[in-house]
Amino acid sequence: MGINTQAVHLRDTTIDDLRALGLAATGQTITGDDALSGGQVSALQLGPDVLLLDSYLVVAQDIHTSGLAVSSRVVEILFASTSDVYSLAVGERAADGSPTTIRHLVRSVDDIPVDEGDPIPQEAETTRLDEDTCLRLFASLTGVELLSDKILWATFQVLDELPRDEPAKKGFWGRLFGG
Repeated sequence: MGINTQAVHLRDTTIDDLRALGLAATGQTITGDDALSGGQVSALQLGPDVLLLDSYLVVAQDIHTSGLAVSSRVVEILFASTSDVYSLAVGERAADGSPTTIRHLVRSVDDIPVDEGDPIPQEAETTRLDEDTCLRLFASLTGVELLSDKILWATFQVLDELPRDEPAKKGFWGRLFGG
């Protein structure tokens, strides 16, 4: 398929809550199709949950744990198909409120540079993390089928990063490849 994007499902969260993560709605909207195919960082309110799409990989910085500041459970998939990098991460807030990584798996070409936590039951039929398995796992864990008409034609709110007073943290690619 050649998709380069990150999808994040934040349970019991609103788009306004994303301000705590440094993201705010701009007032502009785009379709899910545009968001998945090179659009801007965007969010869709799905009942009590938020679906965040980021084809620029701006929010990739440990969102499965940092997102727990506003959500009780975060499921994140990332696929950079053109460079053959795929990721699945599931985080939950522990009883004491601390963020906990349940599962974090990254495949880069044929290497597995990140393999944290025990495999989750939904991985049982997975032999290799790729676009199809990322999409299947995301749907199984969240109930959201990213390539469904419901998502592709939904109206997403475009987000922008809020100004930061501190230096930016090292991004996903830098952490993955030691840059």
